[in-house]
Amino acid sequence: MQKIDNIVGLSLLIGTIQHKIYHPDYLRTLNIAKDYKTYVTGDGIEAKLKQFNPRESDELFKQRVRLTQAITPDIANSIMNPMHKVGRTPASISIDWTKEEGKDLKLNELLQVSGKFYGNESVNDYLSSRLPELDSTDPNSFIVVEFSERVDPLNPESEKANPYPFEVSSMEAINYKFLNNNLLYLVVDSPFTELDDKGKPVCLHKYTIYLPKYSIVFNEIQKKDVEKVILQELLLPIDGFIESGIESNRKFIYSTTEKSKKDVRYFVVEQFEHGIDFVPAFRVGHRHDLITDGRTCVPLMHPAQPYFEKSIKTMSEFDLTNALHTFPQKIQYTDPCVGEGTGEHLVGCFNGLTPTGGKCKACNGTGFKYHKSSQDMLQIRMPKDPKEMVSLENVIAYKYPPIELLKFQKDYGLYELRSAAQTAVYNSEVFSKDEVQQTATGKIIDLDAVYDTLQPYAKRYSAIWSGIMLSIASLRDIGENITISHKFPNDFKMKPISQLLDDLVKANQNNAPSHIKTAITNDITKKIYIDQPREILKIDTKNKYFPFSGKSESEIQFIITNDLTDRFNKTLFVFFEKIFKDIEYEQSLKNIDFYNITETLQRTIIDAKVREYMKIMDDEDFKNTAIQFNAPETPDLANITE
Repeated sequence: MQKIDNIVGLSLLIGTIQHKIYHPDYLRTLNIAKDYKTYVTGDGIEAKLKQFNPRESDELFKQRVRLTQAITPDIANSIMNPMHKVGRTPASISIDWTKEEGKDLKLNELLQVSGKFYGNESVNDYLSSRLPELDSTDPNSFIVVEFSERVDPLNPESEKANPYPFEVSSMEAINYKFLNNNLLYLVVDSPFTELDDKGKPVCLHKYTIYLPKYSIVFNEIQKKDVEKVILQELLLPIDGFIESGIESNRKFIYSTTEKSKKDVRYFVVEQFEHGIDFVPAFRVGHRHDLITDGRTCVPLMHPAQPYFEKSIKTMSEFDLTNALHTFPQKIQYTDPCVGEGTGEHLVGCFNGLTPTGGKCKACNGTGFKYHKSSQDMLQIRMPKDPKEMVSLENVIAYKYPPIELLKFQKDYGLYELRSAAQTAVYNSEVFSKDEVQQTATGKIIDLDAVYDTLQPYAKRYSAIWSGIMLSIASLRDIGENITISHKFPNDFKMKPISQLLDDLVKANQNNAPSHIKTAITNDITKKIYIDQPREILKIDTKNKYFPFSGKSESEIQFIITNDLTDRFNKTLFVFFEKIFKDIEYEQSLKNIDFYNITETLQRTIIDAKVREYMKIMDDEDFKNTAIQFNAPETPDLANITE
């Protein structure tokens, strides 16, 4: 595999700063991040709204922008949920060293340090929560393994690193190169601000290039501080070291070459030797961007992009219609306005105007009396002849708008587009809000389609996990001769418990092989005890040693009654729970966790305990008690002792 050394890396970083070099797809990665951050968060959604010229004026468009409430975050969240479940799926993990010496201590150190990778969260906890979010909003971002300690790989007594994740956005990842899917280098621009002499904020930049074995940092300083920093830090000009390379943990000064002196920028340069054999940075995305021929990545939810755009337009129109037209129009016969005031203070009203030509305040210029509030009562003079009474329905009427358009917009925007977006990503409607009656076979096909979509994401998750763990091992000086592998199963165990129970019932009814029923039972157990790994370990251990695994109660009864098994298995079966409780208690007195010791030791302990119970059963008093209390529906304990 081709690698770039620190001498070439130094020249690359200087060229990037001096000539403002970006990777060729930089603008494309920015646009992807901008679009999908808008879809997922709803922030900046107004930029996605388009004005309908010429029928929509600027004022009307601004009104529509204010009224629009996008539901793309809800759609995006429904697509992201299965991605979160990947990290909760038990993976097959192998961490080993080719040399046996100190293996247990190394493993304990690696697990302890990786368990606090992100605060108090482990590497797996961090990736489970952050990788779906980063993939969905900025797939061309990077996760870099960073540390703040001063590490010297050549000095075993030096301070060891405590790694943590440094997330580099696509905007910060300004220059990088892949060769055969291997990252050769990564240049990161981290802007920061300082105050100048006048108290005004000044934007400065910190450039870092990540390489195998090394990272080089160019930290910009203000012109006013150059002389002071050079004297304090005893900085050497870097110009004489570009071809030969610079020493680690020693600082240098670099200044750009500009046409005008006022445009010259100054940097303090330092090289760090992290000792990792590869670039400790991992791009988040896994789905290739076909527009750039796979040089960049798009989110897993990329097939749903047209439906995000349609949703924004549809819901904008729905919100506008709902706000402006979904209220009843009141139509009534009314008397003309007589004016404001009473008696000699009456100011008459003539079609909404006062005698002086002003607007009548009583009717606000309409010329009619009107209903002012819900507390007003409309009074109609009672006619002398009841036959002259007019139906109130003929005086006042409420006209409601047609709801067909609103119903269409609601169903299309809230449900149909949501379902279409999910189907576009997962080729399945299994996560649709509208529950559709399907056969069990249909459900399985849907889940298979979901699993197929998630497989590339799961592989990327495993690759990043393995890379981070290798980086941590190298930084802790325990990475020599280490092998690490991480792989998710093809089945992400997304079936609900109700469906698993149905599967178990069908398996029993159709006399399915015992290993199939055991597999379904194990899946149910892991669902129930998903947050109790200790209980799962105990149950798995007991199932391993249960003498009649996969047999039904009637089958076990038949086997025991007809002496189709030996006395050892009979004893283990009858006193199964009691035997394990005794073992747990006795081993705990020795500070031994029975469920975490080797299988060989477990079998030895179980064998001794069963034979202890067999001796107890040989006692005459026990035989008499067994015969006296034996129940017809239980195994014949008296026969077991024979």
